[in-house]
Amino acid sequence: MIAKGDEVVALPSGKTSKVTAIDTYDGEIEEASAGQSVTIRLDDEIDISRGDMIVKPGNLPRVTRRFDAHAHIVWMHEKPLDTEKAYLVKHTTQTVRAQIDKIHFEVDMDTLEEKQADGVKLNDIAKVRLSCHRALYVDDYQKNRETGAFIVIDTLTNNTVAAGMIALEGSDQNIADVMKELHAESAMEPKTFVSPNERMERFGQRGATIWLTGLPGSGRWTLAYALERKLFDEGRTATVVIPVGEDLRSMISAAKAVTDAGLINICAFPSPTRTDRDKLKERIGEDRVIQVYVNTTSNFEPPEDPDITVALDQMRIDKAVDLIMAALKERGQFDA
Repeated sequence: MIAKGDEVVALPSGKTSKVTAIDTYDGEIEEASAGQSVTIRLDDEIDISRGDMIVKPGNLPRVTRRFDAHAHIVWMHEKPLDTEKAYLVKHTTQTVRAQIDKIHFEVDMDTLEEKQADGVKLNDIAKVRLSCHRALYVDDYQKNRETGAFIVIDTLTNNTVAAGMIALEGSDQNIADVMKELHAESAMEPKTFVSPNERMERFGQRGATIWLTGLPGSGRWTLAYALERKLFDEGRTATVVIPVGEDLRSMISAAKAVTDAGLINICAFPSPTRTDRDKLKERIGEDRVIQVYVNTTSNFEPPEDPDITVALDQMRIDKAVDLIMAALKERGQFDA
């Protein structure tokens, strides 16, 4: 209910004012309730935009960027939930970038009991932790269905993939807590709109780094470009990352970026010590690195357990390429 003379708060500005008049098509009225279409005139000039909310000081919504373990969703799409990507959440008239950080449990539809779940697929109901790029003004679903519900939208297809309702726990917020939350930074860690699984579907391959180690003159560069040619001829997306003028740290960063993009990255950076190669695996991920030791005889700390060892003075370059291709296939890099 809203009535003439009521004090109100506008969110997210936090500015207060009083209702001076309530207008309808048929004329001015003394009070209005949910479901009516009205124009509210305020005593002060407050800049209020679509998605903002007018509330009473003693009846504030919960203002939060994270529905921490309180959001129940029904998954409505054939493509399962992907926690590696960001989605859009539409709540009332606001649409914000969001991601589902954690699946707490799934509801067993036969027994209605909670059960552990690694994923959420079509028609599943689950309790999740959802983080938003900016704060939303929410209520418990049982108290207010309009502000207690939301939908989840896929950013690439614009399809509605889930519907959710909010069950709040904990104490109410005062206006100071509300303003602190509104002005806080995003609750989200940076996350792509395109997940590794979607890149896999598009490219028909998983991102990988093929790191060729060995001394200058060992044939690493010849092998790198021959491998790039072979991958290209087989319809794969690969590139050689050239380390001219770069140090190990910048090369690892470049290799990780290319791998994250779903490409096969080939690098012939020397990295002569085990410490160098350990840094590479730690940053990119051991399961995404194939270490190829181009064998040499001196001044080099050979890897203790390379994925592949080739000696180009003892085998043809095409044979070495075939060995690496076989290793990629064995790892499932091309399993769509």
